Amino acid sequence: MKTAQIYLRKGKLLVGTLSRTEFGVWVVDGPYSTMAMPCESEVVGTSVIAAIERSRNVPHPRDPTEKMALILSAAGVKSWGTFVKGAKEVLVDLDGAQYIITPTSNQGARGGFTPLIEKKVRISSAVSPAQLGEAVFQGIELGE
Repeated sequence: MKTAQIYLRKGKLLVGTLSRTEFGVWVVDGPYSTMAMPCESEVVGTSVIAAIERSRNVPHPRDPTEKMALILSAAGVKSWGTFVKGAKEVLVDLDGAQYIITPTSNQGARGGFTPLIEKKVRISSAVSPAQLGEAVFQGIELGE
């Protein structure tokens, strides 16, 4: 499975790659692309596909908090507590021939984002970038 992480915060969409460590932990892997909203579905879908293509197996980082700096930098903030205020997250997994779009619930700085499994949506991986972008927007709307 390969995964992209998408945040919507203060009129800005952030799209990044999550990669799995040898311990099965998903970590931020590389910089986030940012887009001002409103944004075309095709642009979002293309960015998500690129992020998913970069997802890979990686060594477990010595300090996982260093990876969080990539998100904070992309958002232009200095702390996780500031970042999560008003942010929404959706995860997009590529699992075989389907994308799995999972909205999340924002539990604040201490709780982070919790996947809303019951709101998960599955679509074919053969969809166009614009269709994937629309599914991402729907996932954001379903989030809490």
